[in-house]
Amino acid sequence: MAGGALQAVPVIPEEITDQCRRGGSLLIGGGPGSGKTILTFSLLHALKALGHRVLFVSTRLPTSTLLETTPLCRSLGLEHLVDASMQRAYSQEPAIASMPLAGIADLSMLLQERADRDTVVALDSWDALLQREKGSRGEVYATASEMLNRTPGSLILTTEHPSDFNPLQHVVDAYLTLGVEEIEGNRLRFLRVEKMRGRIVSTSSYLFTLADGVFKAFNPQDWWLHVKPLKASRLPEPVPDKANCFSTGVPKLDKILGGGYGQGSTVGIEVSLDAPHELFDLTFLLTAFDFLLKQRPMLILPPEARDEESLWDTVRRIVDENLWRSLKTDMIDNYAKVVSLGPPGAKECSVEGLGKDIETDLAIWRKARKEMKYKFAQPMLYVIGYDTLVRRYGNGPVEPLIGRHLLETRTLGDLLISIVTDDLDAKRCLLGISDYYLQLKMVKGIPLLRGIKPRTASYIVSLTNHSGFPNLDLDIIS
Repeated sequence: MAGGALQAVPVIPEEITDQCRRGGSLLIGGGPGSGKTILTFSLLHALKALGHRVLFVSTRLPTSTLLETTPLCRSLGLEHLVDASMQRAYSQEPAIASMPLAGIADLSMLLQERADRDTVVALDSWDALLQREKGSRGEVYATASEMLNRTPGSLILTTEHPSDFNPLQHVVDAYLTLGVEEIEGNRLRFLRVEKMRGRIVSTSSYLFTLADGVFKAFNPQDWWLHVKPLKASRLPEPVPDKANCFSTGVPKLDKILGGGYGQGSTVGIEVSLDAPHELFDLTFLLTAFDFLLKQRPMLILPPEARDEESLWDTVRRIVDENLWRSLKTDMIDNYAKVVSLGPPGAKECSVEGLGKDIETDLAIWRKARKEMKYKFAQPMLYVIGYDTLVRRYGNGPVEPLIGRHLLETRTLGDLLISIVTDDLDAKRCLLGISDYYLQLKMVKGIPLLRGIKPRTASYIVSLTNHSGFPNLDLDIIS
């Protein structure tokens, strides 16, 4: 029986998949509900797609229960399931093999009969099988060690007691633990690589979700665009605007916000001070791209006291050179204007007069806005890095500006995105008057996004390239 199509695709760290592909043994530890079974099915699903024969042996739950509760189970195909539980259901589907196992010796015999070098067998769980063993603890693990050495393919085992000493930890080629932590009100799931024989582990901890019934891991290194630039070769299609809204440029965020950012609205984005430059920039650049694709102008004062060159640095890491030249000539030079104060104490700025005092800066900003509104007669996007202004002038002079910008934006029917870091008091003022307020925090190298206005769930932010152009993907924490 063929497996059904999945709504979501599992994402497994590459080194874990490679360990199984090379015939290695893998132990997955975690408490009840930590995600061991879903990770196991996700691994088998991924390995089957790579051409491996897979077999799932359940000693803990009857397969009828797994078919009801775990969509990935059916996706493997019933012929790849073995019910070795002690509670086999009378309604068992005939395609599923029933095979009682009295202990490790029976499992070893099953592996010899049904496995070859390209087969990956998963046992869920080791604990349930261990309860049926009659021998001493030493004899049991000696038999287990021999079984692992004789298994022709790869073997995946799960255990529910990762905190207890388990001799298998020393015998297997790789050992993972799954756990849950409460961080700032968010219940987050983490995978930790405790052991990976024969391989240097560059990332030892991954945040993951079980949304849609699949295992999806997030690697902090995916944000290292200076190491792994994406280099897209074509622009995305503009995202259609909903009634009375501007698209955020991120379809999932549009849906979360009920259509996007309202026309004439102000958006506050609070970013962790430890966030990488790329993440600072991508909080507004995808909205900016969508404005550019619709031939709408924008005026930007970059966050982090960035200048124009360093602002577009992020863009150059996500597009290739040919696309960058086209984008710069046809869109950025025509529709975008970047003003820069430079770092506090700098004597020279990219626009004459900027950085002397805040009222002069405001007058130059208004003059540039007026010229662009007259030239294009289109809704405009304004991006203001209030962290840049506060670090130069302090909270006192800057906070009144926030209200003035809000009123002007509403009057003109434009869109204002204001960016502030989480260490600045100006965030309170920005939260108080913004129509939308989003909070972006870093947790162990992974960004989490949640809406304060309107209040939303928390989402893991990842950078994807599925459509040929980088975009932000949002996965609800689960």
